[in-house]
Amino acid sequence: MFAATGDGTLLPLYVIYKAKHLYDLWSEGGPAGARFNRSKSGWMDGSCFLDWFESIMIPYFRCFGGRKAIIVDNLSSNLSPAVIDLCKKHDIECVFLPSNSTHLTQALDVAIFRPLKQAWRQVLENWKSRTNKCSGIDKKYFPRLLKETLDML
Repeated sequence: MFAATGDGTLLPLYVIYKAKHLYDLWSEGGPAGARFNRSKSGWMDGSCFLDWFESIMIPYFRCFGGRKAIIVDNLSSNLSPAVIDLCKKHDIECVFLPSNSTHLTQALDVAIFRPLKQAWRQVLENWKSRTNKCSGIDKKYFPRLLKETLDML
């Protein structure tokens, strides 16, 4: 999960693995402040979204007084009574993008994801050259490769 502020500041990353358990080795050497979790599908679910909101967004928003806003896509996992309560408690307005519009309204696509994808491709090519591997990345290597990618930006 990537989140950025209106001025382009990238917040700590939230990585979700497809796994039953989360092992310490899968987070070692990752980007500073990144949080790692897992879900059965490897996708964001309600539990992961709540954890992301509590561990990444609330600490960030605590730095600011007054009313704040967060823009999120319209996934059902992003809305729960617990998230609504946190928004009320911390004076956060949760703005949902219209259904089926994220392909048109993704604010991070050009500014963040395009250079990120270019850097990721370069990191993967370098990793493949160093390790002589042509397929799959073991989860124990992923955090370091992710950090290397972000360091290129």
